[in-house]
Amino acid sequence: MYLGIDFGTSGARACVMAPGGEIEEIARLEFGNLAPDEAAATWCEALFSLIAQIPIGLRRRLQALAIDGTSATVLACDEALNTTYPPLRYNDARAVAEAEAIRRAAGSEHPAAMATSGLAKVLWLKKHLGLRRARLYLNQADWLSALLSGRPVSDYHNALKMGLDLETGQWPAWVAFLADVDTLPVPVKPGTALALVERPRARELGINSDCLVRAGTTDSIAAFLAACQTLVVDSEKPPQRGQFFPDLPAHSRTMGQRSRCRFSDITNPAYPLQVQKAGEKWAAAAVSQPTIPKSDRLPATRVSQPGEAVTSLGTSLVLKLLSTTRVDACEYGIYSHWFGRYWLAGGASNAGGGVLRQYFSDDELLVLSAGIDTARASGLDYYPLPSKGERFPINDPEMLPRLEPRPPNRGEFLRGLLEGLANIEARGYRLLMELGATPLTAVASAGGGARNDAWTRIRARHLQVPVTRVLATHAGEQEACYGAARLACFGTELFPGGSDD
Repeated sequence: MYLGIDFGTSGARACVMAPGGEIEEIARLEFGNLAPDEAAATWCEALFSLIAQIPIGLRRRLQALAIDGTSATVLACDEALNTTYPPLRYNDARAVAEAEAIRRAAGSEHPAAMATSGLAKVLWLKKHLGLRRARLYLNQADWLSALLSGRPVSDYHNALKMGLDLETGQWPAWVAFLADVDTLPVPVKPGTALALVERPRARELGINSDCLVRAGTTDSIAAFLAACQTLVVDSEKPPQRGQFFPDLPAHSRTMGQRSRCRFSDITNPAYPLQVQKAGEKWAAAAVSQPTIPKSDRLPATRVSQPGEAVTSLGTSLVLKLLSTTRVDACEYGIYSHWFGRYWLAGGASNAGGGVLRQYFSDDELLVLSAGIDTARASGLDYYPLPSKGERFPINDPEMLPRLEPRPPNRGEFLRGLLEGLANIEARGYRLLMELGATPLTAVASAGGGARNDAWTRIRARHLQVPVTRVLATHAGEQEACYGAARLACFGTELFPGGSDD
């Protein structure tokens, strides 16, 4: 069995996948909007709570796991992985001066040359904390994986916005000049075998002691992996301790004592009350996802060729286009991720499902969407941001939402919002192609918004290519946690030409 864990902007999900790709279990935890000083503790407890909610029989059969997280969410840690400052989230744009220093060193086109990049946040934290309060700077997925494996490692996808050179897989000299690389994680390919879950942690969580931890990825790429052509493994091949990549570089610092974040803290009366209450809420929220009835399935597909793309319709809107050409344009918030011999070109808008939740409940969205005439344009020209600031396809931290005029009919207002989001998506793909990416031929939809048929039809009208859901016989197969489970199972073999074997 293989475990994938997805940490998104407002919740976390876990998926247990069998060797043939079938989903055995899904668990969910919603933590909503977190105060900065409670985020790290909540993520840590969410990780352990999700694992604890998996039936013990499945936990004891886990062969490997992988974790994805939000890109460019950075934590400052001591050598024992205890956080020393509230995490800087993916959309935190305070590091303006640091981004300018990166632009001078690497050029304005580099994905790290943005105020929201991981490296800009690292430089800001180093300036304000110094070595006494931080010895490591890790992305969210890096930190969560290290809590299980003890290895402060980052995959190529998360490391990109920290300045990684994708041609060499190493930190370039200019990163070493700006930031001491001893404080950065060791970069490896996503899916690389790192280590077995540390024995004390495995006993604590009831996990198979030979469960392998693989390098993870970002949440949006995990959603893309969920949509990729399915492979099948013949049988489970349990790893053995010490049977990992012998050339994986060790970090220059020892981990020291174990992190203070413990699974046993969930029931510790001394643990902060808000975290205990959150744990109770999470336990009640864990659900198993049903199989999708045939009658309820939209046309569906899996991505396999350059020109095919996945749009993740979650809190934010994320575009990933499989391309033979690498495209990077910092001024538009565009960057390309390593994908074996191909590239994943795209960007992430601040607009998305989050703005819909500001105005409508889930029940309202369901009812009002069913009454929308998707063949007719509303005439409204919205740019539906949830708050000030946009990243892609317009990179402007001062950009304001455009949500006027407001029609009296709430169904018309919803249609205008959905059209505005579809316009952002279409504009993003057009920009990618104008900059040299492989022309778009089809879009598969992932995330909660993929279940909205009206939105899908509006998007197809704007994109002028086939728009489908990710092919799935189980609702969980459309989620990022399923992509993370596939990464746990197949490792670097998921990426064309990317395997080290």
